[in-house]
Amino acid sequence: MSEDSNNSNSLVTFILQMNVKGDLDESWINRSVDYTYNLNEPKTLRFEWFLSEDKTKATLVEVFGDSNGAKTRVENLIASPLIAEWLERFEPTNFHVFGNINQETRAVLEGFNATFHNYASGFLKNF
Repeated sequence: MSEDSNNSNSLVTFILQMNVKGDLDESWINRSVDYTYNLNEPKTLRFEWFLSEDKTKATLVEVFGDSNGAKTRVENLIASPLIAEWLERFEPTNFHVFGNINQETRAVLEGFNATFHNYASGFLKNF
């Protein structure tokens, strides 16, 4: 491994696991992707939904260039017209935040019942 493998990186990852309430209209997921994609969030690098085979569980994976990018995403979510619809469709069960985040981002995440995991070691390959 390279000498850089233990260096901290600035990436922040959210993994949000949810139960689906009732029947899921998958077009809503596509609408949330389109809405988020078109926001001015240059540090949002990944925004992907995953569904269990029976469509009773959903997982949202988001990756940001840094803590400030994660903060912007959360602020935009809170201000979004989709937040009420999201709360009607999903019940969060686990919210994990991976990476080193600053106090401002931690404050914005307060109330989301997140579990925080600081970066320890690893590598990221370009693909």
